[in-house]
Order: sequence, then C-alpha cells, then structure tokens
Amino acid sequence: ACNNPAYAELPEAWNRLWADTIQLAIEVCLLSANDLLREDEPDYPEVRSTWATALNLAWHEELKGHIHQQIVEAVVAQARMLEKAGRWQKAIAALEAALEVVKTGNEQLTGLLAKMFNLEAVSRTRQHDWAGAVPALQSAYRLNSLSEKIRGNLIIASKRHADRLAAEENFAGAREVLAQAQLILEGVRQSESATRSDDLAEQLLDIQFRLDFAYQESWTRSPLFKRAIAEAERLQQYYLGVAHLFISLAKVDGGLTQQTLYDLGIPPVVVRD
Repeated sequence: ACNNPAYAELPEAWNRLWADTIQLAIEVCLLSANDLLREDEPDYPEVRSTWATALNLAWHEELKGHIHQQIVEAVVAQARMLEKAGRWQKAIAALEAALEVVKTGNEQLTGLLAKMFNLEAVSRTRQHDWAGAVPALQSAYRLNSLSEKIRGNLIIASKRHADRLAAEENFAGAREVLAQAQLILEGVRQSESATRSDDLAEQLLDIQFRLDFAYQESWTRSPLFKRAIAEAERLQQYYLGVAHLFISLAKVDGGLTQQTLYDLGIPPVVVRD
C-alpha cells in the first residue's frame, strides 16, 4: 500500500483509518477494564495498567479527558453497586485505583471515596473495632475535612480507641491517638468556619485532661489517682484538683482521712456530697 502512489493522494483517509483503529483499541481497553472490575476479586494493578494503556493511546488532550470521564463513570457505577451490597472495602479499592490513574483530583471520586471510608468505619464501630475504625475515618477526613459528621465520628472513635489502648496499658499509644485528634480540633477551632466554638473548646478540654491525667501511666496505676480521675470525669470537670484528690482519700476505708473526718463528727459521704 505504501508503494502505491494513489495512497499519497489520500492522507486524510489514512488519518481517519489510523484514528478509528486507535479509538477501537481504546474502547477495547476500557471494556476490558470494566470486565476486570466486575470480577469477585479484581486484579487492580491489571485494571490500572489497562486504563493507563488506553490513556497512552490517546493522541490529544480532548480524547484523554473523554477517557478520564469514562473511567470515572464506570468506577462510580461499580462503587455504588458495591455500596448497596455493603462491600465498602472493595468499593474503596476500586475508587483508589481510579484516582491513581485519573490524577486530576476528581471531586466525584474523592467525595464517594470519603463516604465509603466513613461507611467502613461505622461498620467497624458496630463491632467495637476501634483500631480499624480510626484509620478509615482519618482517610475520610483527609478527603473531606469540611464534613462535621466525619470529624465527629473520628473524634469519638479516637477516644474509644484510646480508652481501649489505655485499658491494655498501652498509654503511649493512647496518647498518640488522642494527640492526632487534638491537632484536628485545634485546626478547626483556628479556622474561620468554626461555628460551635464552645463545643470545640469542651472537646479539647476533655482530650487535654485525658492526655495530662487519664493516660499517664504512673498515675493511672495508682488507686488514689484512679478514683480522683473517675470523680473528675463524673463531674465532667476537665482538670484534677484538690477536691478530687480529697474525695479519693476519703473513700479509703480505715484510712487517715476517713478517721480524721469521723473524729470531727463528719461522715465522709457528707464531704463527698
């Protein structure tokens, strides 16, 4: 064909043939990727490679944009189907694979991914799997830091996870989890969009109290401090003062504080009340 002089007179026809052939190859790649996505255990590296091949075949930016849109539509449809089936982890994997290829910060993909992380976290909290819920919520918050719902879930899960770690005497781990939650709340409080400053201040006081007192190993092992901390928490007071310590001492049966109160004619329960 190249030796035939007639073809030299038909460059436009050659261009159309070439373009149609490449377009067909692109469509085959996209259909192949869709088939891979529908498998029970998708090979996501293979899916990404197939998408990348389609994008590499595109010879102009408009076509690349069209491919991006087709990828987004296919993945969003698959993710929503997986959402209805309660298979959030698979939806997360599909969306993350698409975002690695569609590197334009697609809002539809990131918004749906944040939602899937939040749903995955909520399902873990129902099983009291705080260690799994916190990372999922942190990922959701990174994708959508404006969502008060996600932020609220993250702070609650962080406290529960920290409580579990402290109960296992992993005080350093508990403080690390709470310190991350504290940074988030500090950032929100400093932003102009923070509207519930009183609520944020109370949450920060609670976290600070836990960091300073509740999760300090040397204190939590002492029965005296355990009772004092419990009394402060019961009163929703985010500090440890003389009154809390005195009440803790007054609860020691046969202790010096109790005996002194009795000698003064004051029952310890009256002092506590």
